Amino acid sequence: MLELRCRPRIRPIAAADSPRRRSRPVLTFVFGQAQLDGPGAVVSTYRLRSEFYGLPGDEGVLVERTIKECVHELGHSFGLVHCDYYDCVMHATSTVDEVDVRGAVFCGHCASALEGKGWS
Repeated sequence: MLELRCRPRIRPIAAADSPRRRSRPVLTFVFGQAQLDGPGAVVSTYRLRSEFYGLPGDEGVLVERTIKECVHELGHSFGLVHCDYYDCVMHATSTVDEVDVRGAVFCGHCASALEGKGWS
């Protein structure tokens, strides 16, 4: 388990939608956004909720998805880019199904990169 040994990062969580307007116009929304190697990030739970897709609400699923997105954005705020390993929390996702399949922890490569940035 990695421990944070740096200044804390604020992670606002919003229940509003997060339309994507810049950078990669292929994406019409994002689950979260972070400043790469910077102090800020935001995660939206709007599209992480099962109800958005016409399914019954499931708080357990929402919590799991939200944790994955918060850890993912925290990784970006510590300078990590998207990872090629599907089970790594830093793997890029564009659908909620991909969030569900993606792992909740950093792979060995990403964990090693974080060790040099104040994690152990």
